Amino acid sequence: MDHYKDAFKVLPVLAHNRSLLPGAARGDGCVTSGDEQSPRIRYVAGVPSDSFSHTARAHAPIARVWAALDLPATWENIGVVDRVFDPRFEDGHLASFSFETVAAGKRYFGEANPAERLEGSVMGWRIENAEVRGTVEVSLTSVDDDTTEITVNLDVEGVGLLSTMFFPVVAVAIGSGLPRAVDQFAAGFSD
Repeated sequence: MDHYKDAFKVLPVLAHNRSLLPGAARGDGCVTSGDEQSPRIRYVAGVPSDSFSHTARAHAPIARVWAALDLPATWENIGVVDRVFDPRFEDGHLASFSFETVAAGKRYFGEANPAERLEGSVMGWRIENAEVRGTVEVSLTSVDDDTTEITVNLDVEGVGLLSTMFFPVVAVAIGSGLPRAVDQFAAGFSD
């Protein structure tokens, strides 16, 4: 938690030297408009974030793996999702879904909405619940006719004051679970 203490050491310096504030050189609003005699300074704290990635190989053609990405159950246990419910479909494709995450014995509910979809190669979701938000993206590459490389990239950031304080713990849990989830998904095609 010492890294949080360092952030508070910077605040008095920023209060006396507005040119150090992010965006001050661009003049984009770190010094807010108002009474020029007493300009207000707003400090926007950095949001803790982290990125994770894992690659696995499935013994299945790319079309079979791609079809599985349109199944709601595929997204359970990948990233911050423990349970998928209320999936919504458009033209036979998974368009969005609600999800549940359990962290430290507490349940959090969130939404996943499309971020990117390149038919047959990339499917991504914007995810958000009360604790984290970010994106999860699955990229598929055909190794040969019967093998597909699956890469899952997950970018997350803390959302609320409490989540930002505990984000390092949340990030460790997410990061340690991603390889297992991706490996299990890939192994499921061996049956």
